[in-house]
Amino acid sequence: MDNLLQQLNTVRGVGGSLLISDEGLTMASSLRNDIDEESVAASAADIIERSKSMSEKLNNEAPTLIHSQGQNGGIIVLAAGQAFLVILTDPNSNLALLQLEATPYAESIAKQLSL
Repeated sequence: MDNLLQQLNTVRGVGGSLLISDEGLTMASSLRNDIDEESVAASAADIIERSKSMSEKLNNEAPTLIHSQGQNGGIIVLAAGQAFLVILTDPNSNLALLQLEATPYAESIAKQLSL
């Protein structure tokens, strides 16, 4: 999985990535040394849980994509089977393009986890 994340990090606009479980535990990581992996994983898990809760209230299925963009960068969260692919994005990245480019990575992870 680490190799897959390192490969994803070469995509333009990606500032780092990690794979987390439903509970927010890090399964694989490829983040810069100055980023606290556990903090990112816990925050992402909180975002996922809140998105699931809101979706339930709206009678929707669980979200498969969550993204947020701020002035200094953003985050994309993609469902990857029973896990979640968390991608940190650069400030000027194109979130729609990154989503398209990252989807095959999430699909590959989902297949590997289901074996």
